[in-house]
Amino acid sequence: MEEQRRYRSKKHMTSKQKGDRILNYLIALVVGLIILVASIIFSGGEEQQKAKEPEKEAVTAQPQKETPKEEEPVKKKKTVKPTVVKDVEELKKSDTVKVSKSDEAIVDEVIEDKEWKPYKTAQQDDGTTMHVSSYSAGTVDWNEKLQAVQNITGLKEEDWILWYAKGNGSADASIITVSSKDQTKKYRVSLKWVAKKGWKPEKVEVLNQLQGAY
Repeated sequence: MEEQRRYRSKKHMTSKQKGDRILNYLIALVVGLIILVASIIFSGGEEQQKAKEPEKEAVTAQPQKETPKEEEPVKKKKTVKPTVVKDVEELKKSDTVKVSKSDEAIVDEVIEDKEWKPYKTAQQDDGTTMHVSSYSAGTVDWNEKLQAVQNITGLKEEDWILWYAKGNGSADASIITVSSKDQTKKYRVSLKWVAKKGWKPEKVEVLNQLQGAY
């Protein structure tokens, strides 16, 4: 009888121990599941937070655009034409004209202008040979001298009296005295030859008489 009791008691304890073990396993399993679920929730929250954060775009330094320089307007060269007047009085209207007195009693005034230009020549002058000045009627050089005097005084060849023409110290300088036919206008014109260009007026002297002018 006693052995049966011991057997039953032992059997009972073994069943209880098994129940405890199973309970412990279940508890451990539940705890593991809780930890697993918590880790899943935690990691999912982090991923969700990362997803919410906007991605920072890489800022690329943009090259600075060079401001185009404004092109300066091209300055056109002012074309200065040789002086052609209808009357000597027109010469005095220039801003660059110089009107002065003379030591000569027969000269009322001397007109000069640094802006006067040579009159275009038809002569073949390349600047390498000496210019040949001519005082023979009909030659190109002579005709160009007379044309220069006409342009700078306003007197026309058909309306003037040519009193005298001569060289003025060199083959490239000339001085010519003219007057209107009624002799109310009397001028002595100094010309200078400019290589490759032509005869250029240097000065116009307004005379009060012709005697002693040449």
